Amino acid sequence: MPDDQNQNQEDQNQNGQSQDSQAVASTSDGKKKQNIESQNIFDLLGVRGMSKEEEESFLVRLNKAIWDDFLDNDVELLLTEEEVGKLIEIINKQDIDEDQKQAQMYDFLKGIVPDLDEVLLEKASKLKEDLTLERVASMEELAAGDEGKLERLKEVRELVKQGLWADASELLNNIQAL
Repeated sequence: MPDDQNQNQEDQNQNGQSQDSQAVASTSDGKKKQNIESQNIFDLLGVRGMSKEEEESFLVRLNKAIWDDFLDNDVELLLTEEEVGKLIEIINKQDIDEDQKQAQMYDFLKGIVPDLDEVLLEKASKLKEDLTLERVASMEELAAGDEGKLERLKEVRELVKQGLWADASELLNNIQAL
């Protein structure tokens, strides 16, 4: 995602993506925040022990995937044909580097789609959800024949259905530790 959008992404990172994987987002009354947006992506995926550089690289790749998905699947739904043409002109510019190009695209799109940051954050949340559910499916395959683990993974899926992402993440990491 472009630099101008980094503040919003940093806000998301601080809501559980690039902080220490042991951190749990909580409300002012000490209760765990359960929404997907507040969950640490590294906890959801059971990834621990990464260096800050590895975490940053992973987040950059996720951000790129979200941005590319938005450009590929959403832009034409939100823009007129003329606006898409102007965006394509920015994309095809040869005299600027990729960061400048993305910043120009972001600024252009932000002028047309005022809730662009919210749209991108929704896409990020959906990606976190999808990756977590892929992890669950993978763990189910590996646990074939282990009824205890399969039952706990079923419980994880139920927690997810209820929107209890912090509890689901904690249980997933406990299952993995067994």
